[in-house]
Amino acid sequence: MKISNIVAGWLDRMDRTMQRRSVTAGTFLALIFAGACLLGLMWLRAISDSADGVTTSTGGRVGLFALIIVLGVGLSLRRLLLLNRAVLDFVPGVVTAAFVIVAGFLFSTGRLDAAYALYGGLQVLRSDKLFSDSHWALSWFECDFCPRWDPHYGPPLALLEPLTAGSIGLSWLYPVGILFTLLALISIFVLARSSHPAGKWLLIAASASPAWLLLVDRAHPDIPILAFCVGGLYLVSRRPSLLTWSLFATGLWVLGTIKYFPFAMGALLLLALGVRRGWLVVAGFLVASLGYVAIVWDSYRRTSEFIANTIPILGDFPAYGRIQTLDLVVGLDASPTSQLIVVGLLIFLVLAGGALGYGITTPPEQTRNQIFVGSLAIAGAIAFIGKTLWAGFGFMYAGAFLLLAVPVIQTASRKHALHNGMHAAAALLLLIAIYSAYNTVLATIAGSAFAGFALGSGLQIAQAVWRERQRDSHEIANKKSV
Repeated sequence: MKISNIVAGWLDRMDRTMQRRSVTAGTFLALIFAGACLLGLMWLRAISDSADGVTTSTGGRVGLFALIIVLGVGLSLRRLLLLNRAVLDFVPGVVTAAFVIVAGFLFSTGRLDAAYALYGGLQVLRSDKLFSDSHWALSWFECDFCPRWDPHYGPPLALLEPLTAGSIGLSWLYPVGILFTLLALISIFVLARSSHPAGKWLLIAASASPAWLLLVDRAHPDIPILAFCVGGLYLVSRRPSLLTWSLFATGLWVLGTIKYFPFAMGALLLLALGVRRGWLVVAGFLVASLGYVAIVWDSYRRTSEFIANTIPILGDFPAYGRIQTLDLVVGLDASPTSQLIVVGLLIFLVLAGGALGYGITTPPEQTRNQIFVGSLAIAGAIAFIGKTLWAGFGFMYAGAFLLLAVPVIQTASRKHALHNGMHAAAALLLLIAIYSAYNTVLATIAGSAFAGFALGSGLQIAQAVWRERQRDSHEIANKKSV
């Protein structure tokens, strides 16, 4: 009798639990359906009012609709979280490849209206061709370094002409574009494979974001930098040593001579302090970077002036940045005090996010995972901060570097509710940053806060690496003394 009562009570509680879950899931799906209908009506109205059908601006509603569907399915149907993780790892790459293939097909067949509808629907900045940013850089070689196509990169970029025996030019466009696309696909696959289940779903949502798709669609030269960080740090984390860290630092320095901001990403080398004599890597990279910038200071200054003088003309462009935020909030002609307040608030967001990330991040158990996840988080955060706050401007694809920090997002049933809630809030900040770049102020605020969170998380993990190094050193010293 007693056993039967226990079983009956357990079944009753299970039934009520299932009912609550069913009601919750049903309510959430109903909200998604209502939101989809509302956004669909808004989109149809925008089409009828626009001059050329689907525009990038009106397509933002469709981009929001796609985001709601992706997140809604993942949150409502809990069984999806039980899918083979290996399958989920491929989904971001499949989404990205599908966009590139479809866009390439529409352009190659002359269906520009359909191509623009695709771009508008996903809120990706329009272009009249695939791989347009690589086209820009290659045109500079094609016209023998004419000012019209100057990409405003570091002087070593011009060395590609003698290194390729003068063959580099527009004939390289599709090979370079396809190579960059493959590098992006491999990078997002490795990130998904290194992420927790929540991070995998976050990358699936991010793979349809304007920031990520614009980076791949334009075949922007930032792709090799992102891919180098992912691939290089993956290899370093498997065999951390003075040699592997030195090789990685050398490669990062070479990339910095062309794009400058990888010099700031050298902050990730703090994790090299976890190996014996790792301080040599940090010191060497710092001296080499400062020395190079001093030598090419005129070129760096011209690039900075180009950004400062050109970017305000764009207005509320799909981008992030200190300069545009100042222009939109108080105006570039405002008093120094007003400008200082705005910049101070952005810095405060970074610091507050950093304190949050440092306080709630739990370092991975294995050292190799600590090195990989921690260094990626610092790299992504510094790349975004360096572009948007220090340099003052970063096009929409600057947000793609924030994806490097996705592996630090951790939610699990064994974690405290506050822990999961804070990580979910950080994930939401990331989604806002990479989906709302057409609102420069909102995207910059969200991106700065998430970059701070990623930086704090990375430093917390770096501290765990340093502590382990200290323990190993003490153990070795104790063995020698015995």
